[in-house]
Amino acid sequence: GIAYASQRPSTLIADEMGLGKTIQAIGVLNLDPSAQSVLVVCPASLRLNWKRELEKWLVRPLTIGIAASNRWPDTQIVICNYDILHKFAPILADSQFDLAIVDEAHYCKNAKTRRAKAVYSIRAKRRAYLTGTPIVNRPSELFPIINALDPITWPKFFPFARRYCNAHHNGFGWDFSGAANLEELQDKLRATIMVRRLKKDVLTDLPPKRRQIIEITENGAAKVVAAERQAWAAKEARIDGLRAQVELAKAGSAETYAAAVKALAEGAQAAFSEMAHLRHDTAVAKVPYVLEHLNTIIEEGEAKVVLFAHHHDVVNAIRRVLGDTCVVLTGETPMSERQAAVDRFQADPTCQVFIGSIHAAGVGLTLTGADRFLDEDTSPPF
Repeated sequence: GIAYASQRPSTLIADEMGLGKTIQAIGVLNLDPSAQSVLVVCPASLRLNWKRELEKWLVRPLTIGIAASNRWPDTQIVICNYDILHKFAPILADSQFDLAIVDEAHYCKNAKTRRAKAVYSIRAKRRAYLTGTPIVNRPSELFPIINALDPITWPKFFPFARRYCNAHHNGFGWDFSGAANLEELQDKLRATIMVRRLKKDVLTDLPPKRRQIIEITENGAAKVVAAERQAWAAKEARIDGLRAQVELAKAGSAETYAAAVKALAEGAQAAFSEMAHLRHDTAVAKVPYVLEHLNTIIEEGEAKVVLFAHHHDVVNAIRRVLGDTCVVLTGETPMSERQAAVDRFQADPTCQVFIGSIHAAGVGLTLTGADRFLDEDTSPPF
């Protein structure tokens, strides 16, 4: 990956999670003695991790600083999170960096957002964009990233959309939500700017991933399970009816069709809000069973467990029971304490459980000390 990127002014390092994208980007910096000014853009939760990885892997004496909401550090390497990058627009306009590293680059898939506009305004002689998911949902989301990295090969969206997004006119406007010629797209990306490898191809010594669904009995959760089942069935019936109205409206006027589409969108949003509330109740009801399963794993031996949950009250309920045998990293965890939580889980044998939220702890953290990963899933219990 370092060799590939060192031969190009811009590279999309798109290896799967866990294959060392951070180290590859630092390797590019190590190989380029002309790179004296560097900007690293990353999610807020990864700022300290980037500082630590730079201090560990850099072989050049470069100073490192982290930008705060009201302060841009006077260092050769500046680490700045997406959320505050726009505040430094005057500095970005007056600067040209030797190297710009953008971690979790799929955060910029929508070029119209404030964070994407700030990232794409960065002027740099060399760029390294990092993401384990170059296409999150559909090929159209990839275009802003590759256009920024290689505008000569990927100059305009519409030809890209016609070839790779199955773009077509549906009678009311252009639809770019599809996909086409994906093997050709991958080959062209690999030949121009992208390096991407999969764990199964690179880490052949790893055993296959094993997935296991742990079912729990309804017992005390019977009422919330029944409520969720009923709400799910009602939601499906409601949405199906609105979809049928949209299909019928296609034969009418543009105004009728637009009204039907709006009604479908509003109905879907209302159904989502209702289901989110019910799934929260289900998640809370499942806490005793999650704790029972956790205790079974821990009592089997010296296992370390990573547990992902969504709701803060679920996290707090589990933390209260586990006490000092666990660490927590959610959106409520202060930035100064996040790396400490990871370090303790990795190094302290008495810390057996890492509890994290998907948004705050889902990417960029090194949790190789774990033996098992649990997802306190809030999907329908049927």
